[in-house]
Amino acid sequence: MRRSILLAAALAALVLAPLAGSTPRLNISATASTTTIGFFLLASDRAPARVSILADSAFASVDLSAAPGTVIGTVTAKAATGALDGAVVPLAGTVKVVAANGTYLSNGSQVPVANAATACTGNTNHATYWTLNLSAAGQTFDVPLFVDAITGPIAKATITLCLPSPEVPPPLGAAFGVKVLQAVLTVRGVFPTTTGDYRWRALVTGYAAGSATVDTASTVETQALEHAPGAVTLAAKKLGKGKATVSGKVTEAGKPVANATVVVAGGRRALRLKTTAGGAYRGVVAFGAAGARLRATATVPSRDLGASACTATFTSAGIPCIDAVDSGFTATTPAVKPS
Repeated sequence: MRRSILLAAALAALVLAPLAGSTPRLNISATASTTTIGFFLLASDRAPARVSILADSAFASVDLSAAPGTVIGTVTAKAATGALDGAVVPLAGTVKVVAANGTYLSNGSQVPVANAATACTGNTNHATYWTLNLSAAGQTFDVPLFVDAITGPIAKATITLCLPSPEVPPPLGAAFGVKVLQAVLTVRGVFPTTTGDYRWRALVTGYAAGSATVDTASTVETQALEHAPGAVTLAAKKLGKGKATVSGKVTEAGKPVANATVVVAGGRRALRLKTTAGGAYRGVVAFGAAGARLRATATVPSRDLGASACTATFTSAGIPCIDAVDSGFTATTPAVKPS
């Protein structure tokens, strides 16, 4: 155990970028083939016991038909570790479908996913079950997710997970006092990426301070506006020997994005550009080899809109909506050969 703590410490020299506005926070983005779901906390926030993410009812459908054993995406995360005085550890892994009678790894043991479902949601039966298969410094663990397609005016699907308390030891609490601060899931083939604007919601319930007792009165709602898809294009035209003019456009839901950062890589050095009011960018890249391939990556940061931008959903249940975010995205073009 001491070795695993020391290995985690070696990876813990990370500093979380401060988040403006209220947290917890949700960020949703989509490319032509994937959807990325980001969930963010501050170290000072109450430890989450349960998180339910609701996909907008405006989606035509969701596809939850992937067979058990299928890897449908990737996950990256950051977690504070109480055993290391709050040091932040990076985690990474995959998103995998598991059978209803399958198991997941928890505190070194395989646990029936049905048991976790009942403890988390009060219901054993769900449309499908996913696990986040995470690893860091040679240690692995799974986080089960319970996913359902639903009908109604609010959501087309729900994704629910429960996390152990970082403030009490196992088996009730989290190993090493781990508290998840960020989790970013990218899944393929589940949610449509049809052009449009969508409002996602998350319900977050915390633990009572210093305990493994769920404090239902702490539940808050947070929202994210998704503009699908986020995209960038790239054209590269030769401009004399060893140079090319690069140009393209950054869009969200088919609309231009002004002041987006675009980095064109593959030349002698990366070229950093900003888009115009019409979403366009243009520059000159020097490249070496005749077979050089260029790629453009566009980054559009999320924009905090505050609680006033919420469309509060659960006020009748006494649940406030604390924040809404205009979601950002990152998109990269295929490789382009100057011609």
